[in-house]
Amino acid sequence: MDALKDICEDYLVSVLAADTVAGLLLLADLHTAANLRLKCINFIVRHPEAVMATEGWKQIRFVRPELGVELFQHLAKHVKAEAN
Repeated sequence: MDALKDICEDYLVSVLAADTVAGLLLLADLHTAANLRLKCINFIVRHPEAVMATEGWKQIRFVRPELGVELFQHLAKHVKAEAN
């Protein structure tokens, strides 16, 4: 079963887009899909404005606000690293 989960994660990572990444992050978090979760976070950090304009982002804010806080922390680290 883990092999199937890995295949599914790899596929979902390959098709990440601004309009789907927030929903996929919620699913990855719910199903403990660590690789997909990390890839979603990295995508959001690179494209925050596009993602924040989506319905999926609104879901994160209301369904899992602590995930939004975690994303903000990752974004802050990214901005700080780019400034150095």
